[in-house]
Amino acid sequence: MKKTNDLKGYCRADGTHWYWNDKEVAVIDERTSEIEWCCRTCTLPDEIVQAVRERKPKHNGKWIVEAKRIDHSVTQGEILITINGHAVVTFADEKYLKDGIYVSSFSDEDLGSLVVSAFWHPYDGIYHLSDWAKKIFNPKADGKRIPNPSLYVETPVGKLHAYPAIDPDYPGIYIDLERDGKRAGAPLLLLDFSHTEFPECKNPEMAEKGVLVCRCWQDVRQEDYKEKDRTVFTGYDEFFAAQPDEPEEAE
Repeated sequence: MKKTNDLKGYCRADGTHWYWNDKEVAVIDERTSEIEWCCRTCTLPDEIVQAVRERKPKHNGKWIVEAKRIDHSVTQGEILITINGHAVVTFADEKYLKDGIYVSSFSDEDLGSLVVSAFWHPYDGIYHLSDWAKKIFNPKADGKRIPNPSLYVETPVGKLHAYPAIDPDYPGIYIDLERDGKRAGAPLLLLDFSHTEFPECKNPEMAEKGVLVCRCWQDVRQEDYKEKDRTVFTGYDEFFAAQPDEPEEAE
């Protein structure tokens, strides 16, 4: 049985050339991690093929997501989604006849939708299809909690900064609404993008969709909220003008 230690690599300008028993079997591009096989992989032992693939450079913090076309016949094929060369999921490609030739059911522009489906499949909650991708992106997760993102959204009345609540007494997602260096905070669960026709919404497009409607500008627990406390600000300029300026940080 041939040993994988017989595999030797030589760095050259176009990549690393790998030889097995004095026979060149593959060239690996060190920049893109692409493998160019110099012979049919079916003529090589499986352990040699796997050994070559394992020698692809691994870039920390960098992931290459690819959608590769694989032809099984003139009319049948599949689309393989890989991350850093690791197979994640495949999609059947039923080819159809067009202008006398069989073409893929997925155009190049449609391949992105398959990548999205590999991460967020409608049945992911049942089959956990995205687990393959998660293991590649975060192999040392070990059940650790993934940090929640913070969101910044431009609204007609200022910049909305949304972030998850930390205090268990204040459940939900909290926001800071910032404008002209002044900031006001409130739980997002007390905010509502309702359809309104108030004139203070300066952007005509946003006026059609609705402006920011606030029930309360102070942090309150959900059980403390009462419908009678609902208020709608009709004068954002006056409200922010009344807010104190934030102190500048000392150098």
